[in-house]
Amino acid sequence: MSANLFFSRKLTFMRSALWFAIVAAPFALFAIYPLLVVLKASFIPSDLMAPKGFFDKIHFFLTNFTLKFYGKILIPRYLHEFNNTLIFAGLNTVVSLFVGTVLAIYLHQRKFWGSRLLSSLLIIPYIIPNYILVIAVMAFTGNNGLINMALRWALGNPDFALPLKIMHTYHGVLLVFIFHGIPLSAFIISAVLASIDKSYMEAAVGLGASPLKAIFRVVLPLTVPGIIAAGSIIFSQTMCNYVIVVLMGGTSYANLAVEIFNQYFGYDTFDFASALSVILSAMTMTIMYVYFALIRKRA
Repeated sequence: MSANLFFSRKLTFMRSALWFAIVAAPFALFAIYPLLVVLKASFIPSDLMAPKGFFDKIHFFLTNFTLKFYGKILIPRYLHEFNNTLIFAGLNTVVSLFVGTVLAIYLHQRKFWGSRLLSSLLIIPYIIPNYILVIAVMAFTGNNGLINMALRWALGNPDFALPLKIMHTYHGVLLVFIFHGIPLSAFIISAVLASIDKSYMEAAVGLGASPLKAIFRVVLPLTVPGIIAAGSIIFSQTMCNYVIVVLMGGTSYANLAVEIFNQYFGYDTFDFASALSVILSAMTMTIMYVYFALIRKRA
């Protein structure tokens, strides 16, 4: 009997170990290993040739170890790009969460013809590739875009153009980010609202609270997990975005993601690009860690 129990536990352990290996191996191969390679490259000048032997490589690493590539982030140009990264991410997160939360609550509370279809279509702007969003903004707001063309036709002035410039401006970059972030925020918060019992809202109104007060006191606190999740995703993705910044802002409003690309493929400085990559990865991982910590605290 004891032998059967022993073999049963051993079989269970082997199955668990096998499933762990199946799940962990791809993660280690495609996530942990690249991070370790980039981390190592950020400490060693890329113009040095590493030896082949294992112990020679360790000696080479310890001999040529340096933190100077991390110190370059304090150069005004790169510090400006670091600030752009945080400003774009912060403003996009705040505006997207505010508008997305209001939109999600409105669609949840107000049922009208087409409201379900509208709720399901919210995610479309998010899943559309970034460059298509940029092209759409160009087609609408450019000098020969739809808005200017319509105004020229309506005013009878073929030279009319709106004074507001969108392309290659700070607010143009932010506009596309927000257009990309609002649908995601509204979609995630709508999913949270769908799981909330409407009787809570009805009970609050029945006890004398106004609908607006019931939303602030009852509905909004219950959506906090969705708001935190949406904010974490939007902030992280905005920090790492390359396409929107390059196409809408060019190099004038570059963030760390743009600089990393330029250092890798333009200047061929693998060491400094790796250091910037480590900094950006550390920032995004910190955000996700804070998110999971907040969720565990509320659980």
